[in-house]
Amino acid sequence: MQDGGYGTYFNGPDYQKLLVDYGYVVVPSDLARAFTELLGDTQEEFNEHFRESPELLNPEPENPEWTNVATGADTMGNPSSFHHPFVRKMREMCEAVLLDNDVLPLQGRALEQCFCPMMRRTNKQPAAAESWHRGNIDADGASEGDDFFGGWINFGNEQQTFVCVPQTHKAEFDGTVVPKESHAVPVKVPPGHILVFDERILRKVDADDSPDAITMCLFLGWRATAESDSLFGRDNMTRCCVTHAPPKLMSGKLPDMYPDFGKEINNVTWTVPMAHTFSTKTFVSRVLFPHVVEKQGDDGVVVSTTYTYKVVPKNMRALALFPDLNQLRPYDIHETGLLTPMRELRLYTFDTPTVRMSYKLVSADYWKKHAPSDSSMRRPRPERVYFK
Repeated sequence: MQDGGYGTYFNGPDYQKLLVDYGYVVVPSDLARAFTELLGDTQEEFNEHFRESPELLNPEPENPEWTNVATGADTMGNPSSFHHPFVRKMREMCEAVLLDNDVLPLQGRALEQCFCPMMRRTNKQPAAAESWHRGNIDADGASEGDDFFGGWINFGNEQQTFVCVPQTHKAEFDGTVVPKESHAVPVKVPPGHILVFDERILRKVDADDSPDAITMCLFLGWRATAESDSLFGRDNMTRCCVTHAPPKLMSGKLPDMYPDFGKEINNVTWTVPMAHTFSTKTFVSRVLFPHVVEKQGDDGVVVSTTYTYKVVPKNMRALALFPDLNQLRPYDIHETGLLTPMRELRLYTFDTPTVRMSYKLVSADYWKKHAPSDSSMRRPRPERVYFK
């Protein structure tokens, strides 16, 4: 195994050591290095993906008045937000940045890319407050010895903020002990930078302080594992990719389009009429379904039933179920390969956006033989393979 890629810690920060020690790290991508041109092009592609999403009705991504999701977190749950070619390629490029900079502590394990949502939040949509929490990883899918990492890449023009308590990824937390606010650190994520954090770190979402009229980012996730099967099984992953269905997230849950009826978000109780208004303004009629509402008299007896409301399902259906809609480009073998634990993979990169680069990760045997005995020694790392 030879050293490969760029930005080793002999020439710059040891991002992996920072991640291991503190539980988070911020890494620049080429979007940051070529801010005025490449980031602007990416923002245009981000917006264009909405216009090419067949389930959306007259999207206006540049308009702060237009909303495409109604959850308090404003993370997208529609199929195209996971499966559009722009999203898939961007996930590859971000993974290449982390491998080139040896960010993830794989330690001889394979790497699996996990589905994560995108986010588009306007200044008309305040973030719903969160309590302190760790990543909720699905226990049925995870194996002993797995490590999970989350994060996002900032597509906006202003810095974004991640609030966490450093080093709590090393400690137990039962959800009842509230850390002191004085221990919390607001981590700034500049435009074009990638935040990576250990899913065990304590964190929460505070009020959004970004001056951007529209906050744009792609959430990211990875699993380091000795297993060979995908987190939720290869068959489930393949079916999701073939049908372009909203995928399970690392928590094991499906992404939501809006809250449960009766739930209060930002001091507003979500109702069926609200879902109807949101759905009919945002989605084409083909993906809407009737919602039965029973009206009761004072004595509790049902006096009438109406099918007035049409809503998009809270967890949307696969695009393949609507063959009359334009379909997205199918996945290729390299894209589906990333969604299973791999040690050899091919990725588009920011510096080679039209040709995939090959990467070799450190094998378990090589890591055991050559792992450094202390932090001053150079560790084996992923290799970017160049073909002559």
